Amino acid sequence: MREEDCKYHPWGKAVRIIGMVIFGLVTAVIFGLLFGYFVELLWNWLMPTIFKLGLINYWQGFGIVILARLIFGGFGHDHYGRRDHYQYWNRHSGYDQNRWHYREHYDRWWHEEGKNAFEEYIAKREHKEENH
Repeated sequence: MREEDCKYHPWGKAVRIIGMVIFGLVTAVIFGLLFGYFVELLWNWLMPTIFKLGLINYWQGFGIVILARLIFGGFGHDHYGRRDHYQYWNRHSGYDQNRWHYREHYDRWWHEEGKNAFEEYIAKREHKEENH
């Protein structure tokens, strides 16, 4: 189903969301299995030599990946990624009820004035640091 058709079909959005969830789960399993293989290789290469630990098999490597995920959280999760100005706004605005309304204004401000204001601020800071 094309994306344009999803807008008009009553079940289009639900089908698209279910498809994205299934794709995400399949991708997560594939990466988990792949990371398990690399953990097995690295463990068997480094740990017996460095720490005198025994060798592990593939499924033990996969289990270490799952255990690390449970203990330490997401791999490569960036709290200040591409949309860091949105995240900052959402955290510090206090406008939870009208969040989308303010987000629309913030987005417009960021594209019209915010980026230039930020670049001017950086230039001022760099000039200040050069003079000290």
